[in-house]
Amino acid sequence: MSAISSDAPEPGSSSDVLNQRYRLLATIAAGGMATVYKAQDLLLHRIVAVKILRSRYARDPLFVRRFRDEAASAAGLNHPNIVTIFDVGRDMLDGRERHYIVMEFVDGADLRQFARQNSIAGVLPVDDALHLMLQVCGGVAYAHKRGLVHCDLKPQNVVVANNGRAKITDFGIARAYTVTIGAAREDVVWGTPQYFAPEQAAGEAPTPSSDVYSLGVLAFELLCGRLPFVATDPAVLAMQHQSAPPPSLSALNPAVSLQLEGIVTRALAKDPAQRYRNADHFATVLADYLQHGEQDTLLSLPPAAPAVPVVKPPVAVDVSSVAERVQARRGLNPPRRAAASAETTDNSAAVAPARGEVAGAARHEERGRLSGGVVALGVLAVVCVLGLIPLYWFVYAEYTKPPTQSAVTPSGVTVIVPTAPQIVILVSVVPPTIAVTDTPLPAVELPPNLIGRELDDALRGWFTSRGLTVEVRSAYSLDPAGTILAVEPAGSSAVAGSVLTFTLSSGGRIPLNAQLDGAVLIESAQFTRDEYAPGMSVQFDVTWRALRAVGKDYRVFVHLYDAAGNFLGQTGDRAPADKGVTYPTAAWKAGTIVVDTYALQIPLDAQPGQYEIRVGLYDDGGRLEVTNAGMAVVKLGGVVAGTVRVR
Repeated sequence: MSAISSDAPEPGSSSDVLNQRYRLLATIAAGGMATVYKAQDLLLHRIVAVKILRSRYARDPLFVRRFRDEAASAAGLNHPNIVTIFDVGRDMLDGRERHYIVMEFVDGADLRQFARQNSIAGVLPVDDALHLMLQVCGGVAYAHKRGLVHCDLKPQNVVVANNGRAKITDFGIARAYTVTIGAAREDVVWGTPQYFAPEQAAGEAPTPSSDVYSLGVLAFELLCGRLPFVATDPAVLAMQHQSAPPPSLSALNPAVSLQLEGIVTRALAKDPAQRYRNADHFATVLADYLQHGEQDTLLSLPPAAPAVPVVKPPVAVDVSSVAERVQARRGLNPPRRAAASAETTDNSAAVAPARGEVAGAARHEERGRLSGGVVALGVLAVVCVLGLIPLYWFVYAEYTKPPTQSAVTPSGVTVIVPTAPQIVILVSVVPPTIAVTDTPLPAVELPPNLIGRELDDALRGWFTSRGLTVEVRSAYSLDPAGTILAVEPAGSSAVAGSVLTFTLSSGGRIPLNAQLDGAVLIESAQFTRDEYAPGMSVQFDVTWRALRAVGKDYRVFVHLYDAAGNFLGQTGDRAPADKGVTYPTAAWKAGTIVVDTYALQIPLDAQPGQYEIRVGLYDDGGRLEVTNAGMAVVKLGGVVAGTVRVR
């Protein structure tokens, strides 16, 4: 612990209460930037930690403004591996203006002290070190997703509680210093020299990749008890970070496998583009290694023999019988197509024409049957016409028969009077006709590689402009929202006027629509992944919607259960927050939408299997009742927001 400077207030003095609320009890730690005290919150009757900035920083108005903004942003971080910030304020102590931060008090030791207390020469067992790193990476990953970079990750900024949980502190403070001081002086390098990234050593702004480098240094130190680069001159140390390769981790600690050494070495890459993208990526790789290990049983096996391709013999297809029957109907000689098939040397190519012959011959045979029917109808029509010829002849003969009686009119005109009535029969014979219509609707060639593309407005318009109707349905998937998962009917083309049904990814969103007391709707939950390793944190969002004015403060609970229904852990137990900003339910009006983010840690001893995450609201009177489950599953008054799988 560093010595306390003269500008730090003395606990127990008359001026040891900040803003008449926080009583300073004892000094926890002191550094070049601030002093940390154990204190008592006189209003809420709880123990907290208060960090008071040094006077030289409090005198810089630019830094103070940036510090307050960054601390307020960090106060929105709610993660089991990040120390919670409760309050930011200022007061006059001993005639000096004091700027302070009130944080969660963690009873434990910093990461370096913990390693020394629980190991020999500061070298933790590999599994213990990786479990700690998973917790630290989880907290940093959560901050990265909220747009915050720590900038100064080191053992002193990681506290390990007595229950074994690691918590990161000083989020926002380092960022405030980096932005403010760095903007004033381009040659200032912020960070602890033993842990900062090469780009920080060069004076560049820190990024999530810079935090990954610092995490790599922490992992290196936990696994072998020393730093990768050591020098008394900060300039020499900066040059080592920028150009010198780290020493062999497996040589310093034989318990470290070559695979694990490679993982840590990648985190320590000089080029940010060669490192893991962010802390979440680093955590995923560490978790996979912790779960599967080196699998040494495979290392001593001989290399596998190259696979020998298996060529299936061609299927013999006899097309002669079908072809001969068709040709016999036509009176033609059978075609000589077998010779073309016999000339090819590709078995699969030989089978395909044979199958084509069968299909073609079958079509010819069907056409032959159709032609035979037409001929029969034609013959019948001819017979009918020929049978009517005698009738025509009889009618004609009767019509032209000479008269048997005549009469002379007074005008002298002779009128022929037939002796029998003439019968005229008109017969209209219309031969049957067969109309064959073969005008299919035009086919639309679909764009290639639709699966995996986003169905945006431009692509949707392309389909509708070609006479295709687009219908959409959603399916749970962790692919980006709107990504095409399936198209029905499948194929490379579609008939104009037909309907295409697209199945789109929900982007990890699970619709719930569960009503709580008719006042609040748990609209949906959204996850970024569905498989975890023990020690990792499940991060997800819940969208709340107010159906009416709530008018009362409720707190959120987030619980974890195993497949047998056993309660394993919880988080939440706080007022809802909208995108990191606290938004009490008492302020909700009808139509209010709140998107809150939660992080729930998988226990280190969790067994492989499925786990449920249940959410809800409660106050001192109990849980807010689920009056309509909607699309959700409700258990013990909690809405199942989703299930995750532990490897």
